[in-house]
Amino acid sequence: MNASKAANSSVKSPYKSVLDPSQMANPKSAKRPLSVTSLAWAVLIMALLGWLRFIEVLRQWKYLLDLSPAPPVLYLALTGLIWGLAGSALVWGLVLGSSWAPRFLQITAILYTLAYWADRLLLADPTAIATRWPFALSLNLALLALSFWVLLRPQTRQYFHPVEPDRF
Repeated sequence: MNASKAANSSVKSPYKSVLDPSQMANPKSAKRPLSVTSLAWAVLIMALLGWLRFIEVLRQWKYLLDLSPAPPVLYLALTGLIWGLAGSALVWGLVLGSSWAPRFLQITAILYTLAYWADRLLLADPTAIATRWPFALSLNLALLALSFWVLLRPQTRQYFHPVEPDRF
């Protein structure tokens, strides 16, 4: 019986490469920096807010259409869906250390900023914007700068683009 167990343990499972990172084609040798983990949490929150917007617009569709003037309900639903999908993909890429994640974060952060200000300027109450825009602008710029700074750090670059030893 022991010989049978030894023979079975030497058989490689087809699922081992899925579960064992050392068996993957491109294993991550670098530990995820805390700054990347923090970015992933922030993006997760933004993605959840996008999903929440999408779900709530769908749930309150008739109510929103009955408002006077009616808000652009389809726009609200689509932007919630887009930010939910983009944020979910970005969190996945950040956590796994995918090489596309830094560039996708830069593009998404800029587009999210533009969409945020478009929402504020086109849909929000003008009196509320008049008093709160300096704080919103400074917070927005600070978070944007922090995100880009994190991507420029050496630990972050190493995490997303590890230097592999030469193979001869």
